[in-house]
Amino acid sequence: MGWGMHSTMNTVDIFAFGRGTIRVTDNDVRQMIWFFDEILGHLLIYAGFYGLMFQFCLIEKGMSNAPVKRETLMIALFGAAWGVGMAGGIIESGFTLVILPINILSISFILHLLNKSGERAKMFLQKHPFILFYSIQTLTVIPLITAYFILFGLTQPSEILKPILIELYGN
Repeated sequence: MGWGMHSTMNTVDIFAFGRGTIRVTDNDVRQMIWFFDEILGHLLIYAGFYGLMFQFCLIEKGMSNAPVKRETLMIALFGAAWGVGMAGGIIESGFTLVILPINILSISFILHLLNKSGERAKMFLQKHPFILFYSIQTLTVIPLITAYFILFGLTQPSEILKPILIELYGN
């Protein structure tokens, strides 16, 4: 639902206020579009994502089918790649200061599951591929969004790149 709302409102914004042929001058409409796109859309995206992650970790905790070593590496690599994509989305959404504490809590949650199991970390994560994926994804997101925040604050990449793109391609 969040992705649909975000994508739809982005498209409406582009056609109503951007390069599209339709021109809307009502500021109240623009504020409403912005709210559904940048606030509610992103909140629904991340609430759904992190809610599912927590649920899947809890469900998987009770399972014990261990993937083979090759699959474990692929899961870890996919988790890192997913983390890079998530970091980009979080940074562009402007929700860095909301999502960063959630990721830190996520690591605490995973450590709690790990500690409660009594197993060594490597064995536990090999038996629980989804928790491995989520751990790697979260450990990828935290340093990326933290580094970006330190370097650029809450400025979105699109705002940083806009002058360069205008210089290269015009309006």
